[in-house]
Amino acid sequence: MRTPLLWALALVQAGLAAEVSAAPPVPIGPTEGGEEVIPEQDAGRDPPAAPPQAPPAAGTAVSPPQAAPQPMYFPGPVFVIPAWPGAATPTQPPARVAPARSPLRPRPVLHRLGLGARATSMWVNQRLYGADLLMMGGGAQARLRLGHRFGLEASFDVVGRNIHEGVFERLSYPVQLAALLHLLPPRPGPFFSVYAAAGGGVVPTRISLNDRTYPPQELTATEVMGQLGVGCELQLGRLSLSADARAVGLMRLGDPDYYDSFIKPDSGPRSLGLRQPPVLERSLGWTFSIGAMFWL
Repeated sequence: MRTPLLWALALVQAGLAAEVSAAPPVPIGPTEGGEEVIPEQDAGRDPPAAPPQAPPAAGTAVSPPQAAPQPMYFPGPVFVIPAWPGAATPTQPPARVAPARSPLRPRPVLHRLGLGARATSMWVNQRLYGADLLMMGGGAQARLRLGHRFGLEASFDVVGRNIHEGVFERLSYPVQLAALLHLLPPRPGPFFSVYAAAGGGVVPTRISLNDRTYPPQELTATEVMGQLGVGCELQLGRLSLSADARAVGLMRLGDPDYYDSFIKPDSGPRSLGLRQPPVLERSLGWTFSIGAMFWL
């Protein structure tokens, strides 16, 4: 009798427990855990909006909203690993040093026109009365610079030779024009330069003959001349010193019979005689000059 009653009570209790677990929560307000249970009739509805706040009174400072705190980061630990014994120690690359700029060099002052005087000697491959024809003298020269390397030169000289105390006397007046090429450009202050020269000119000549056997005679001749040589120059401000050597070639102008008429063979023990024309038709030689110039 008691056993069926106990089974009936157990079944009733299990049914009540199932109904209680399946029922919705009851609006009984906040629970002990602080959570609010939503009533069944309010389920699915939006929660009520918060009541509007009253505007601040006039003259009252409004505090700005506080920003959320930013996260803070801390550096992690630094581990130093010693180098392996015998390993090469790393070195820093050498610092690049900018090259020092050289100061601007002053430009040389180029004087254009120079005037001066010179001593000149002229040798010709001719022997007269047993002596070489080496004439000495001097003259004037002018130079015009067209740039740092090019220039022009004009000169006039008077050179002569007296053989055997007036037996043969020659005076020549070379007039020359040459182009100069300076191999070294000018520099500020004193400087040394080497140049090449090429040009030509005219050589008027007057000759007196008096061999004490024939009556004294005089003749004139004209030669054209070409020249080629080298020289050097030392520039000292407006003053310059120069020296050069030039090879020359001479060609006589005029009637050959006129010059041949002055040939006088040896006529006795006291006569020196003239066995060739006083001026050769073609001849070669050298000119040497040393001069000083003042530049304007």
